[in-house]
Formats: sequence, structure tokens, C-alpha cells
Amino acid sequence: MNPITIHRKDGDQKTGIMDRLRRRRQIKKLVKKLEKTSDYLERLMIEAQIKGLRWKSKDSGKKVTD
Repeated sequence: MNPITIHRKDGDQKTGIMDRLRRRRQIKKLVKKLEKTSDYLERLMIEAQIKGLRWKSKDSGKKVTD
């Protein structure tokens, strides 16, 4: 799934709002799953996924260049 990008005059790319909403929905699902599980390793994996999604959404306004 490619994020919708809006091209601005200054050349900066901003990810579309749908991408952010999709991420927020995913986080909500993972949090629910986290509340149900008691297995330690499973919890660690879910927490890592949530952390990754949250980090992505904070960085969504920036263009990644290598």
C-alpha cells in the first residue's frame, strides 16, 4: 500500500491523511491484542510493532533521502 503523497512547491513530500488513519487503526488493533495476551515474548513483539508504527507516524511529514 503506497501512501498518498502531496507535492508542495518547496519540493517537500507529505504523506496522505489516509496513510496516517490506517496506521492509527493498526495501532488500536495491536493495543487490543496486547491487552489480551499474557505471553511475554508475544507482548514484546506487539510492543515493538506499535513502537515502529508510532515512530513512522511522527516522521510522516519528512521525505526520506539516502
